[in-house]
Amino acid sequence: MGKLGTQFIVIARLMNVRKGEVEARAEEPVSGGAEQLRGAAKNVGRRLFGMPPLTVGQIASEGHDQGLPPLFWAGTAAGSVGLAVAVVGGAVAFIANEKLGEPQETDKDGVQNEGLIALGVAGLGGALAITGGVLVAVALME
Repeated sequence: MGKLGTQFIVIARLMNVRKGEVEARAEEPVSGGAEQLRGAAKNVGRRLFGMPPLTVGQIASEGHDQGLPPLFWAGTAAGSVGLAVAVVGGAVAFIANEKLGEPQETDKDGVQNEGLIALGVAGLGGALAITGGVLVAVALME
């Protein structure tokens, strides 16, 4: 998001991280005030995924819906659980790494395996947290 003179511009791109390439680009200028940025951001997100943009009337009526959609709450829950799992897994991996440096530790292979498993758990937690964030973003674009 940027500002050129009195006009805002919302720009986004959809990246394929496996291929390292941009799959879609979208942008929308906003001539009005900052209060119109939310609608512009939604339309940019919709264009990235091949959806038609919302009309001004649809954007204006969105603020009057009855609460947040279930997908928002599912994403929030998934993101929260993922974050907690990532933190606990990272802490266990850190503790295992510290144990490896202790001269009295006799089961180095066991501690190393414990640390590797904890790193895997932390990675899965991070992926779940990111997935939750994506779900929340999609819910807010709808």
